[in-house]
Amino acid sequence: MKDFRLDRKAEPKYILDVKTGTETTVTEDDSRETTETLRVVFADGRVFNNLEYSEENLKKIIEQQEKQAAAGVGNISVFEKRKTKAGIMTAASIVGGPVIGAVAAGLLPNPFTVAIGAGILTVATAIPAVCSLVKNAGKVSELRKIKYRDDHRKELATFNQYENSLVGLSSRKRRWFSEMTEEGNDPFCITEIDEFSQSDLEQIIENIDTEKTYKFTYSKRPATAKK
Repeated sequence: MKDFRLDRKAEPKYILDVKTGTETTVTEDDSRETTETLRVVFADGRVFNNLEYSEENLKKIIEQQEKQAAAGVGNISVFEKRKTKAGIMTAASIVGGPVIGAVAAGLLPNPFTVAIGAGILTVATAIPAVCSLVKNAGKVSELRKIKYRDDHRKELATFNQYENSLVGLSSRKRRWFSEMTEEGNDPFCITEIDEFSQSDLEQIIENIDTEKTYKFTYSKRPATAKK
């Protein structure tokens, strides 16, 4: 999850990411025991390791990230304005510098100095503007994806009831969605937000809508022979 805070000092406990890992311990009889753990990354740079992989801990993390996502979606207009401003600044610094240099060259007695000065100013202002544009564009993109997921949550939850709901997705993503469902996990959980794109979600919804429209019937697969 990206950092959607407007006031970073007010939310030091903001959770950016959670990862699974393993912890190996040596028992008294010298045998090794491996347990699955959680690793939580906070926005201020802190990392909590060796958390128990449990439903209780996962629930706390998911609830917190869903709350953060909802707040981010509520502030999406702020990030869109920042993105637009950064885009204007980037365009102005890239295009404006040479223009200023050219205009100044025809008006001032030392055009070479003016052109060089304008060029340095352009580079100096362009770099932070580009960084801001990329950062805010990424946030806007992720917030739009989260909003789309939220708006279509009920339909997405039924995707495994439609045989062709994953058509159009890459083989890797189709396999991932299927495995998540088989393991009893929610593939649309906020902790999995980086695993799919908004276009993936749109494709799934379109496939479900197509199935609903045509109400196709499917061939029954033969039962697997017992060994």
